[in-house]
Amino acid sequence: MNGSGGVLALLASVAAASLEAQPSAMPAASGAIASRTASLSAAAATPPAATGVARTVPVAARALPRGATVTPADFDVVATTVRPSLRNAAAAESGWVTRRPVAAGEPLVEPAVGPPALVAAGQLVRFVAEHAGIQLSIRGTAATSGALGDHVWVRVEAGRRLRGVVSAPATVRADLDSQR
Repeated sequence: MNGSGGVLALLASVAAASLEAQPSAMPAASGAIASRTASLSAAAATPPAATGVARTVPVAARALPRGATVTPADFDVVATTVRPSLRNAAAAESGWVTRRPVAAGEPLVEPAVGPPALVAAGQLVRFVAEHAGIQLSIRGTAATSGALGDHVWVRVEAGRRLRGVVSAPATVRADLDSQR
């Protein structure tokens, strides 16, 4: 029960129970007071309307642990109501990975699931910088993991850490704006 409406409903139900238990303790409510008490009791008994956005999304067919690769057998596509913040969230596809444990029946949308990492922390990667038609490629070690389009850090042999964007498996393109 949230807000003053919930508190009023609770008070009305307690008052109604007290009146039923001790009918001689207080005179019966009349007119507007009785009407307000009845409407508050009815409001307390009525569950709040579901808030959200109707959307067709994949939902987990069974509980999935963190790090599980989603297969077609792991989800069913259903019409459901999701939180407004998930209105435009990308929905899981076969091959996506769970980022946290997912309960059966829970919508498989970001951030609960996401595309698989193409670069893993500690993996040898090719770091590519391109400017004005000139391309430079060096080897380095990924300091962080990332999926396609994610920003990751790469340690190169010179001991420097460079930031780039995952562009393919084991390939990171220089993010020249963040290097300056």
